[in-house]
Amino acid sequence: MALFASQSKKQTLDDTRTRDSVTPLRLVIHITDGSQQPRVISVPLQNKLLIGRGGGSGEEQPDVDLSTFRALENGVSRWHAQLTHDGDFLSIEDLDSTNGTRINGYQLSAQRPYRLRDGDEIEIGRIRLMVSLVHIPNQA
Repeated sequence: MALFASQSKKQTLDDTRTRDSVTPLRLVIHITDGSQQPRVISVPLQNKLLIGRGGGSGEEQPDVDLSTFRALENGVSRWHAQLTHDGDFLSIEDLDSTNGTRINGYQLSAQRPYRLRDGDEIEIGRIRLMVSLVHIPNQA
């Protein structure tokens, strides 16, 4: 079940509180870079996740590294955007990237968080993402 702004706050809080102690949340990202079929990656959910492209030695690497999706050619900055989960909502903020971030075609202003809704399409440079939060059952 995804936790987005389109759900009521009560459902989101209740669902998170009852399930978080039993199952961890993961961020699932469907990625399309225009050259191949969409791929899916999954990362453990944290309060903040940096999206960008890895590279320079000694630099902090992004939590979601889009390098394998031709990030440089597709206009992704090293530190492009940040996803934030505050327990209620998932939001995205452009980190003053060179080629910008869009939600459903709408250009985001830099350094301002925008709430994500279930089904929103995010563009990081020219890479398209669809994100969702899922509960991963504990393995017994």
